[in-house]
Parts: sequence; structure tokens; C-alpha cells
Amino acid sequence: TPNTFDKEEAQNKRTEIIQELARAEEIKLSNSVCLEIASSKEYLRDAAFLAYAKSLFERINTSKGGVYILVLWRQFAWKPEGSPIKDFVLNAKEILNAERNLKIAFLPYK
Repeated sequence: TPNTFDKEEAQNKRTEIIQELARAEEIKLSNSVCLEIASSKEYLRDAAFLAYAKSLFERINTSKGGVYILVLWRQFAWKPEGSPIKDFVLNAKEILNAERNLKIAFLPYK
């Protein structure tokens, strides 16, 4: 079961992926703005998708993981009320849509 540390780690990973995506788009965002986007109701699921996808690549390269990955999974594969989305299947299209949505969040900062 995820604990407070795992939830904070998931939040850090979502914020980190926002920073990385903004940097790739050549947009300078403060840590507080990245945290705000990563924690917002509108973009939390998208940030969780990308952070989870990044964790998959990291696990391929280093075989490391953590319970925070379960937290990320639950942030997009579960309903906000806390139950699994029936028949949810992770796919690349959803991850790419999440990336596109987060880039939209950057528009006010360009």
C-alpha cells in the first residue's frame, strides 16, 4: 500500500516530467509552476501518464522501481474516487495525448 512518502515521490516525479517537457519545448518554468501544473486536476492524470512512461524506460535500463510507480498508475488507471477504471489498458496513444495536453498547459508561459 502506498504511504505518504510514495505519494510525495509520485508528485516529485510528475513535477520532474513537467520540468523536462518544458525544457524540451525551450520554455523556462519555475519549480512552483511545474508543481502547480503537475498537481492540478486538469493535468495530474497527464503528468502521471508521462512520469509512469518515463519510469518504464528507467526500469528497462536500471531495473529500479518503487511504490511511487503504483501511485502514478492509480492516478491515471483509476477513477478519482479511488476505484480501478474497468478494462483499462495502457497504450502509447494515451501517453502521446498526455504529452500534447501538457504542452497546452505551457502556452501561457511561452
